[in-house]
Amino acid sequence: MSGREFVRRVLQHVLPRGFQRVCHYGWLAAAAHAKRERLGALLDWRAPALEVPAPVPPPQCPGCGQGMRLIGSVARKPP
Repeated sequence: MSGREFVRRVLQHVLPRGFQRVCHYGWLAAAAHAKRERLGALLDWRAPALEVPAPVPPPQCPGCGQGMRLIGSVARKPP
């Protein structure tokens, strides 16, 4: 893809000056929780049930074959 085509495609997602993103209005707004619940009731919609994953056994040490334990984690910056 040429550079010109890439820039054209990226700029299709940029709104003109003075326009607002639609997700801040109507039933998608953060303050419209009651409206979303009402729409869900009218449409008879229910959120899908969350599936709880089965517990995963700890990894085995390649040297001695014992189960390894997590002793800590290293924080990293978000991508």
